[in-house]
Amino acid sequence: MNEQQESKVGKKLSEFTTRKVVILVLVMLFTSPVFTTSNYLEAPNTYNYGLDLLRDLDPRTEVGKELFNNIITM
Repeated sequence: MNEQQESKVGKKLSEFTTRKVVILVLVMLFTSPVFTTSNYLEAPNTYNYGLDLLRDLDPRTEVGKELFNNIITM
C-alpha cells in the first residue's frame, strides 16, 4: 500500500484545528445554561396567579370597586 506521511505543516494545522474545535465545544457546553430562560424568568404558578388576581380585584381598589359595582347592577 502506498501511504503518504503527513507533513509537519499539515500535522500542526490538524492539531490546531482539533484543539480549537474541542475548546469551542467545551465553551458551548458550559455556557449554554447561561442562555436558558429558566435562569431569568420564574415559571407561572396558578396559585400565585389566583392570589394576585384576588389582590387586584379587591373591592377596596379602584378596579375592584368598578367590577363589584358592575356585578351588583347587572
